[in-house]
Amino acid sequence: MPLLGHRKPSVAVVGSGLAGLTAAYLLSSSGARTGLTFDVHIFEKAAALGMDAQSISVRADGHCERRIDVPMRSFQGGYYKQLIALYRHLGVNFRHANFSYSFSSLTPTVKGISDLRTYFIYNGSSGVKGVGFPTNNPYGLARDFANTLLSTFYFTLATILILFIYLRLLVLASPVFRPEPPVTFHQWVSQTTPTGIFARWTRLDAFWCEFSRAILLPMFSAVCTAPEEDVHAHPMAEFLEYIWVTLGSHHYVVKHGVRDVVSRLARYVPHIHLSCTVVSITTDPSDSSKISIQTSQGTYNGFSHLLIATQANNGIPLLTSYYSSLPKDASEHRQTLEELIQCLKSFQYRKTVVINHTDDTFLPPDQRDRRDLNLVQGTRLDSDEMHLDPLTVPMSYTMATHVLSNSKDAPIYQTTNPIVPPRHDSILSVAVLERAVLTAESKAALRLLSHREEGQWPFTKCSTSLGRLQGAGRLQVATRPGIWVCGSYAHSGIPLLEGCVASARDVVEQGILRCEGVTVHDKPW
Repeated sequence: MPLLGHRKPSVAVVGSGLAGLTAAYLLSSSGARTGLTFDVHIFEKAAALGMDAQSISVRADGHCERRIDVPMRSFQGGYYKQLIALYRHLGVNFRHANFSYSFSSLTPTVKGISDLRTYFIYNGSSGVKGVGFPTNNPYGLARDFANTLLSTFYFTLATILILFIYLRLLVLASPVFRPEPPVTFHQWVSQTTPTGIFARWTRLDAFWCEFSRAILLPMFSAVCTAPEEDVHAHPMAEFLEYIWVTLGSHHYVVKHGVRDVVSRLARYVPHIHLSCTVVSITTDPSDSSKISIQTSQGTYNGFSHLLIATQANNGIPLLTSYYSSLPKDASEHRQTLEELIQCLKSFQYRKTVVINHTDDTFLPPDQRDRRDLNLVQGTRLDSDEMHLDPLTVPMSYTMATHVLSNSKDAPIYQTTNPIVPPRHDSILSVAVLERAVLTAESKAALRLLSHREEGQWPFTKCSTSLGRLQGAGRLQVATRPGIWVCGSYAHSGIPLLEGCVASARDVVEQGILRCEGVTVHDKPW
């Protein structure tokens, strides 16, 4: 362990979502691993730490209080390796939640009447429990022996067809057949549609397109909480990697909610400033190698490093204020900051609405068709007469309703991106969030923040390294303050929780610790 004297670099972390909390935890607890102690400050504009800021407490069964995470955060083995390792390191308990799914379509009319029809059911457990067809299936209401045989025949045939299409999807998702960028979802579906006389005769081409439209499209619209136009334009390689690495793995949820995660990550952080909005960032008037932060609660000076752990679009005005405060002779630093600001402008966000409620009309009409997660695709009208309620998103989103409690006396549902409004008397809470969405432009810009190095062979492990804009030149010039960014968008893959943890770890280990002369040989988890 290096002898680092009594230095105690100050680090400002703006934002307290999973990325900010993970970075703050790694820095605050690094003394035992590195011999260097950091003075870490978290700045959060909300009254509670961001990862738990939208969660609510409700009375369940009239007496017991229940905490509901907003939004619901599940994670799947294979894809969330860093997140799962972090949770195990912290002692966070989590359990299997092998969700079952229903897929439905909803057709609104100009008069506001909706027709919700379920067309497919996935029974969960990584496919072990198989698939099902809903009760409104034309052959699901067999009334006599002949119709029962016909129903069984069609169900068996459809199951075999779905199994074949799914196996074909897995083959195409393998690293060997994965397309090179910048192939999008829409292009990939077209390129992989079976062709030839046999495909047309058996209608495999039509079935493949329908599978992509009716299953893959709503699934990834729900995963990304993005409209179908964004899914169509999404780089396909990331979707296929998600399918491949989660094959046969379990879904998980934390047992005691994200409040438990937050308390464990924040326990070593010495300074947490809540209800504290960062207004601007400037050069420290007494030391140009450091940063001053102006907030709604006052000014804080002397930071050697600034970690932007907010959304990219929220970090832009902060970096712009810092850029404006730099002297004219700091041309190289100004140029790097300008590049960083332009880079962050490449990342796009979409509105996400999360409503906790008790309105069961969001579920399939027949209770036998209801599952843990109920996905609903909207059918848009040609008419412009439909009014968009403030509590809803456009019909191009997939509405996902999670059954939190199925108690007859006190059912609770959480709907993400409602395309129709719930009854107002059923609403428990409403949260309006923003989620990053991956595009071809943002994927290109990501290389400036995080670079993924693929293994030599298709099935070997890959590694990531920081892009050249991380630190804003601090890795090359020690007299500059370090400016870093982390978050779901700042790491390879679909912008999800895994990116928050992985990007925070990379920034701390490959960026801040390296700048402070510390080489880490052991893994934090």
